[in-house]
Amino acid sequence: MFKAELTKRLGGVELYRELYRLLQIDEVLRGLCEIKHWEKPYGRSTLAEFRQRVGPERFERIMAAFTCFAAAAELAFCNYILE
Repeated sequence: MFKAELTKRLGGVELYRELYRLLQIDEVLRGLCEIKHWEKPYGRSTLAEFRQRVGPERFERIMAAFTCFAAAAELAFCNYILE
């Protein structure tokens, strides 16, 4: 569910209804969220409850840590290429 929430935020999806619809039809998105082709996507209420349980502050901290990790990995890759 975290990957679905991350996709919602980074993909510019505003509503859980829209995310649910995209998860129904987009096989690439389903793969990114690790939803098998025979499984139903996460429902709107399930996604909203996950977001509520995690809370906005914790999610922002996770996103900040994820961003720092991604930036460090990119920097390390660039340094490796430039050597």
